[in-house]
Amino acid sequence: MVKLREEQKAELIRQEKERRRIARLRQVRQQTATNAKVIRDVVSRKKTQVIEEIKSQIHEQVEDMMTEQERSEIENNLRARAPHSKRKTMTPRSKKRAARRREMTETDLALAEKRNADAMRRLRNQKKQEVEEREQRLAKRKEAAQKANAIMRGNQIL
Repeated sequence: MVKLREEQKAELIRQEKERRRIARLRQVRQQTATNAKVIRDVVSRKKTQVIEEIKSQIHEQVEDMMTEQERSEIENNLRARAPHSKRKTMTPRSKKRAARRREMTETDLALAEKRNADAMRRLRNQKKQEVEEREQRLAKRKEAAQKANAIMRGNQIL
């Protein structure tokens, strides 16, 4: 068995204490991270549950506020507008939105076509301008490269 000097013993003890301290810190950090994840999950579930409860309360209030006649009008409008719809049941929110929607008239269609044509024209002009700017930048870069090559060869062109 090897005899250690006092300084060596003290150094080994210090290293072991440091190793244990670091191991405790890692363990505490791991536990903290685990606890934080559990808390986040619980809060997320609770938040989702509260949102669902509020949503159902609002739906109930909307249903209570609507009269039977309004409900039948909405259903009739929906059947008339979308007989080809694959979705048989609609949420109260989508029924309400559908009831507020009005049918598109010829003037609305003409205005929409005009807005579309204007937007397409602006888009084409914008793309054309971008292409021209790109070509100008490329031409300037080529010209600068030619000047730099000429200078490097000794044919100074300014």
